[in-house]
Amino acid sequence: MKGRFVNAMVNEISHHIQCDPQLHQMMAVGELTFVTTLHYDNTCWSRYMLDKGFTRIRELGDSLYDGKLASIIFPININGVHWMVFLVDAKNREIRYGDSLDWPWLRADVDSIQRWLCKHGFRLFSQGTILPHGCQEDAYSCTIAMINIICHQFFNTPLFMDEKKDLFCIQELILILHAHFSEDNDAWLLKHFSIVSCKDHLADIHQCDLEHKDKQRDAIFSAALKDTEHKYQKCLNDRNRQRACQDRVKECYELGWVSCRWFKREPSFAKDIFDKWFRLQTRRGSGMILALWA
Repeated sequence: MKGRFVNAMVNEISHHIQCDPQLHQMMAVGELTFVTTLHYDNTCWSRYMLDKGFTRIRELGDSLYDGKLASIIFPININGVHWMVFLVDAKNREIRYGDSLDWPWLRADVDSIQRWLCKHGFRLFSQGTILPHGCQEDAYSCTIAMINIICHQFFNTPLFMDEKKDLFCIQELILILHAHFSEDNDAWLLKHFSIVSCKDHLADIHQCDLEHKDKQRDAIFSAALKDTEHKYQKCLNDRNRQRACQDRVKECYELGWVSCRWFKREPSFAKDIFDKWFRLQTRRGSGMILALWA
């Protein structure tokens, strides 16, 4: 199984741990990027305290050393063909592992973990007991069996059994789909390895439909309110323009009437004033005086 699906299942476990205050303060789950960082070459590790690529595992290492975390568990892939689990127990200074095929752990991975722990002031951890695990009888169920090891360690879920492997796969698929399509993961994520009854599923769908309809009504009301405000503002603008136009016409009429009276008494003076005013209004785009003058 590809890494992005494994990360999706691991993230879902992390979400449940964060929702539990006791587990959140004691345990953590490492994603695949955690293991990738552990496998950096020696050149990168020489810049461990400064390289931004180590930021996450530096935080986890400090938390283990300070006692903020008691343990961290994470999956490891072996040569691209098999998944197993490592658990670093800072309280008992042990490294434990679980494998559904009972393969021996790889010394290279253990050395990478030890190097990381030494960077935070720990001495070498000892090899602890094997984590409780189910046994697979095929060549493709290691991913589900690995996730089951983590869930059993945290939530005491039943161990993987080969005759129920299809059931375990369906349950994990349900968890991923609910987490993926849910807008609010807190309201949708299911408990680990629990089958959702038809009644509960329909109730969840009905509740989702009600929330969706409420959001639609709110959106329609908001759109109608904005449209009404826009129309009201347009009416105010039209009214203001109409009043401004009326005042302009009135000004033109009064000026034209006065100019006509001046023109009778002082024709040259009135004509000069009127011409200046006319040129000014023409530059402003107003030609209403033409009608008044005519």
